[in-house]
Amino acid sequence: MFYCAYELNLPNMDELREELRNYAPDQEATWQASEYLDHRLVGPETIKFYELFDDCFLINMRFLKAPPGTYYQPHIDIDANEMDHFQGEIPPYMPRHATVNILLGEPDPVMTQWWVDLEARKIDWKRHRQDSSEKKYKLVDEFSLGTAPLLFNTGLWHSVQYTKERWMAGFHFHPLVPWEGAVEYCREKGFLVER
Repeated sequence: MFYCAYELNLPNMDELREELRNYAPDQEATWQASEYLDHRLVGPETIKFYELFDDCFLINMRFLKAPPGTYYQPHIDIDANEMDHFQGEIPPYMPRHATVNILLGEPDPVMTQWWVDLEARKIDWKRHRQDSSEKKYKLVDEFSLGTAPLLFNTGLWHSVQYTKERWMAGFHFHPLVPWEGAVEYCREKGFLVER
């Protein structure tokens, strides 16, 4: 077993969280709940957050708001619908391995689960969500997003079913930063809360 999520100890989170909440207060809660935008549009606290992380995140960040009962079956974070969320900064088929998620709404005690495919079958990246039910999975980690920022492995199969509305902001490491590299980066910076 290995870990796929770590809480982060970061400065000025109250100010950042308030700025993020004020920027996107009217986002509709939907199943395809993500809105991507240039972080520089949000405000000075968001820019400082990028600087704290040495500008290692993709330029566009994500706001997510999903209603209670939303189920995300096992998936890997890629732009399978080719919506160009990152405006050409990365190709749509590149997995984003690591994301920092910051909860903007109320905590939901449900666990996100991470899985490995024991058959390691090749599938069409555009259909990876539809084909995910045909895999032979092994559970490798579980963790719940609370009030602390969370370093989250988005490059491994993961699933979750929300019991409350989930409202959060996500900041994506560049796809050429593997999960292990993001973990070590955060550890080196003194941000990582060990499990």
